[in-house]
Amino acid sequence: MNAVFAPRSRPMFAPRDERYAQILVFSGWAIALLYFPSGLLHYYLGGKVYARDALMGLHFMACVWFFYRTGLFGRWMRQCWWLAWGPLLVLPSVIDMANAVEAFTVWKWTVLWSDWIMLGTLAVLTWLEPRGVVILGSLTLLLLTVDGIAGFHEYQTNRYVFSIKSGEKSALGVTLGFEQTLGGKQLRLKGLQRDVFSFANLMGSSAVAGLALASITRKIGWRCIGWVGAALFGMMLYLSGGRSAFFGVAGAAMVAFALQAFPEQARRWMKWALLAWLTFAIFISLFGVNELSEYLSAIFFKHQRAGSTASAFMRDRAWQGVIAAIIDQPMILLSGSSVAALLDNHVAPFYHWADNEYLWLIYHEGLPGALALVLFFIGAARRASGREAADIVFLLYLFFVMGEGIARESMTFLGCLPLFVAIGFRYAPRMNVREVVRGKRREEVLV
Repeated sequence: MNAVFAPRSRPMFAPRDERYAQILVFSGWAIALLYFPSGLLHYYLGGKVYARDALMGLHFMACVWFFYRTGLFGRWMRQCWWLAWGPLLVLPSVIDMANAVEAFTVWKWTVLWSDWIMLGTLAVLTWLEPRGVVILGSLTLLLLTVDGIAGFHEYQTNRYVFSIKSGEKSALGVTLGFEQTLGGKQLRLKGLQRDVFSFANLMGSSAVAGLALASITRKIGWRCIGWVGAALFGMMLYLSGGRSAFFGVAGAAMVAFALQAFPEQARRWMKWALLAWLTFAIFISLFGVNELSEYLSAIFFKHQRAGSTASAFMRDRAWQGVIAAIIDQPMILLSGSSVAALLDNHVAPFYHWADNEYLWLIYHEGLPGALALVLFFIGAARRASGREAADIVFLLYLFFVMGEGIARESMTFLGCLPLFVAIGFRYAPRMNVREVVRGKRREEVLV
């Protein structure tokens, strides 16, 4: 934290650019918060809520302009160009305008990832006014806490705070809400979110944030706060009825425990642990999750509703459907479904609800797109940033996203936001600039 707030011995940017960077960080953070209470905003604003996507797009273009102006654009492109593969591979699908919304979603999330990476980089390279950080940080914590409280209220009353008819669509054809009951009786919680999946994802991501706090700080008091926060949000994840995030939270919790109990050994073996976690996730994706779910449910959940394996059967069927489609049309592996659909009209450009990030990537973007994303994260994992806090947040959220990806398209939920912010922290150049010229690009190359 001190590295962010402490004044620089030498200015990173010219005074005017320093101010621009501060505005970009705080405005980007504020825009990101507009995505949190999605149910609340959809309930009162309806389709108008998508103005936030326009704001996000404008912010992204402003960041690109600022990176170009200050000489950071080339560095950002060298590290993040892998992310462009996905949008390019789904672009042919818009020949049929019926696929435009699905294609736009892919483009939107790629822009969001890139925007958050740039936000992380700027947060490291500029002096952030503590008052602004406290205000936005407190607002973030407040939104997550109120979201959890709203979910707990739904659990007690069995009534939604903001009820949006399940399956109702906006004028653009986007599903506005999704509601669900557990066993035909208890509502599946969604708090301030528009659907039950987003609520479970945010509760899981918030639990990982608590684990990150406990792992970063060396003070016992803050560690206790981190573990208590992780336990409370983890409890809400359990009560929500959504179990997709359990794999991710469990993986992040194991890493957090290892980093605190055996820090040296954990750091030495972390890259191998990431490889093992990826191998496990791919194995489960290909061979099914039902038997593993039954085993874990028998151990941890006994006869609780959270231990029901009914959804595991459904996921296995969904995954088998995706795999069968790929086997039936092997061209999908080489080019992704959008390109394959141009060559064979029997191929569906988009497969709804794959319920698995890995199979979703392979189907829609083929092996080239999936491999590009894997190489992007490998490059981020291999980079030695020298910023311990960012490294820990990156590892915990990478385990979380990879684990949740076994049973959900985890890269298109807000819970992945901290992962990309941490990548931006890690990609930021070290402070080694001899001269900064006002209004012009610096002459010294950043390292």
